[in-house]
Amino acid sequence: MKEVQAVINNISFPKSLEELFKVETVHGRFNVEDIFFDLENGGYTEWTMPKWCKTGDIVFFMHTKTAKATISKLKTVLRASKDDYNAEDYAILSSALERGTELYQQYGGKIFAMGKVCESPFYDKGEDFDFDPHWKSKIYAPIDSLYCFQEPIDISEFNIFIMLSRGGAITGVFGKEFEALKALIMSKNAVPRYLEESIAMPIPLAKITGDNWIQVASQYRRSFFLEKQFRAYYVDYLLESLGDRKGFFMECPCIKQGRKPSFVDNVILLDEKYLPVEVKLNIYAEKDLIGQLRKYCALDALVLDKKKNRFAAFDKLFNRGVLTIDTDAVYWYSDLNQSIRQIWTLDSVSNKQDILDLREQIILLMRESAANP
Repeated sequence: MKEVQAVINNISFPKSLEELFKVETVHGRFNVEDIFFDLENGGYTEWTMPKWCKTGDIVFFMHTKTAKATISKLKTVLRASKDDYNAEDYAILSSALERGTELYQQYGGKIFAMGKVCESPFYDKGEDFDFDPHWKSKIYAPIDSLYCFQEPIDISEFNIFIMLSRGGAITGVFGKEFEALKALIMSKNAVPRYLEESIAMPIPLAKITGDNWIQVASQYRRSFFLEKQFRAYYVDYLLESLGDRKGFFMECPCIKQGRKPSFVDNVILLDEKYLPVEVKLNIYAEKDLIGQLRKYCALDALVLDKKKNRFAAFDKLFNRGVLTIDTDAVYWYSDLNQSIRQIWTLDSVSNKQDILDLREQIILLMRESAANP
């Protein structure tokens, strides 16, 4: 059995006649139809997903229940503004709304398909789209093994144990919720092997301590879907082991003259220098990571403790790079050439000696950076 995380991705309908016309005349398919199109053309797609999703995680595709009201409203608006359209455009919109109605009757308010994340998520501005997307998310994940259910699952069958997100299209499905949804789907459908052989990923957070974090948290670190979880149950322990001293600093204001302070996640004392550390779930899902890391270099001042008004001694500031950590690896950002590269995979951290080796690697990079003019 494979431990996975899962989400329900709720697919909506165009919100305006202008958007509907653009989708219909340029793209030629609704988002719901994209799933079937991609299924027939290799079973691969790229879809908006949370940045915490990992390879092997499962996505369930659903057509939003609110699409019915949206389509009804657009029909009313179209009839009222008929004189604003020529006969051809009016026919295009009318036909599109009727097709939308038919799709809703089949799939509205139902989970109708699923897929498996096959690579890490990435950030995409959407500049290559042939229409303006109505969704706000710019995080996408490659998804393969698309599969459509012969009998879609209506929301009325699972809303007693899953509450769909009201703040976005994506709802996380974890633990008992996943197991219940899986059982419901399998009671009505044949399913692909990757669902049949999957179980919900447990994260035994309460069992993680300073003595066992390397073994326990390492096993589950890719399952953290909040940065604060990843920090508390993995990175904090790692930083305590990396630094010259056990303590470190959090949310430190980085000050440059003429600019508002920027806040770096952590600062550790390493090789007698205060080194900025930034924590992410997935660096490749960040919009402008380099631009962010640059704010933590070439500082005029670094505040270590806001409450105590404690500043780092200027001669102890490391101003030429930022240590960056995500759930896969440790990276080194060099402000000399404004580049970031992987220096250590977290899969290779299995004992205290590995951490000491990583520490030596970071110190070497700091000294090399300081030696360059």
